[in-house]
Amino acid sequence: TLIGYNPSIIDKNAIIPETIIIDDDKYAVTIIGQDAFDFCTELNSVYIKDIAKWCGISFRTNKSNPLYYANNLYLNYELVKDLTIPDTIEVINDYAFINCSCLLSVSIPNSMKKIGGLAFGSCTNLKCLNLGHSVTTIGGYAFSNCTKLEEVIIPNSVTSIEMGAFSGCSNVYSITIGETMPNIYYYAFSKCKNLKDVFCFSKEVPFTYFDPFESTP
Repeated sequence: TLIGYNPSIIDKNAIIPETIIIDDDKYAVTIIGQDAFDFCTELNSVYIKDIAKWCGISFRTNKSNPLYYANNLYLNYELVKDLTIPDTIEVINDYAFINCSCLLSVSIPNSMKKIGGLAFGSCTNLKCLNLGHSVTTIGGYAFSNCTKLEEVIIPNSVTSIEMGAFSGCSNVYSITIGETMPNIYYYAFSKCKNLKDVFCFSKEVPFTYFDPFESTP
């Protein structure tokens, strides 16, 4: 577990190790503690070596992830713009790519089951999203405030679109929902101000909670 960084001594780059050594024993980094990077406002880059391991880190809060401030993710010293999640991954944990404004496209593999809460929240340059055909759950606010995202296609496998999942995606013009109707929770597509078309291929009436299209035309 990484507990935190001292913002008075950290430079502008956060290098996240795959392992840490304590008393000559090596441990994998699987947890980053609550608000570990709080007040590290000068961060502008995060460096990692393995996307699969990054997706598996448990970030206790949004500010546990250095991307909250840094916005730019480097994989093996190359800026990540077009992100392809490895097909060995079944879950992307909460906050994994929050505020990662360098992302332009994201491709989710068919192995994926769950996308965690705020996993891609406020990825403000994300324009293209390809969801794999095994995703069952899209977590709360998972893609909220992705203000350049244009189209959302929900595959047949999805059974739950949780609260605010695509809220604030103000550039989305089209939403397609597959044949298997998911539960759609509060504000799932709220404030999608440019939404023109919603295509639904389910034979059943969707089960919605409160108003999933609040403040959407």
